[in-house]
Amino acid sequence: MRVIHSLSYAQARVIVDDVLSTASKGEGPVAVAVTDPFGNLIAFAAMDGCPVDSLQLAINKAYTSARRGKPTLELEDRVKTEPTYPTMAQHDSKLCFWGGGVPVTDADTGKIVLGGIGVSGRKSHIVGPDGGDESLLQDHELAAVAAEASNWPDAK
Repeated sequence: MRVIHSLSYAQARVIVDDVLSTASKGEGPVAVAVTDPFGNLIAFAAMDGCPVDSLQLAINKAYTSARRGKPTLELEDRVKTEPTYPTMAQHDSKLCFWGGGVPVTDADTGKIVLGGIGVSGRKSHIVGPDGGDESLLQDHELAAVAAEASNWPDAK
C-alpha cells in the first residue's frame, strides 16, 4: 500500500490565515493558495483589492512549487540564465516561473512534499538596493515565512 502525505484542509487554512495576517501589515493586497503535493487546490483567499491576475497566479505558483518540490523563485532564476528553460512547460500550462511559490515539506526529513503555497499580488521577491524597498515582504518571502512556520510531522 502506498501512503500519500499531504496537508489537511485545517492546516491549509492556518497557512492562508498566517499569510493574510502578515500581508495585512505591509503594502498591497495579495492572493494566497495552498495545494496538496500534486498541485490540487486545498485552500484559497484573496484580500480586497487584489489584482485579478494575481488570483490565478497564486494558484499556479502553489501548483508549481508542489509539483516541482522547489520554490518558484529558483525557476525564475533559472529562466534568467537558461532562456529556453520555459519550453519544458509547454506540456503543462499551469507551471509558473515567477517567485512566490514555496513547497511545504515534512518536519522530519524536509524531503517529503506535503503541498505548496503560492502568493501573488506584490513583486515576486525582495529586490536589491537599486530596485526597491527591501523592507517589504514580497510574494516569495510571504510564502517562505508561512512554509517555515508550518511544521507538521504528522501530516498524512
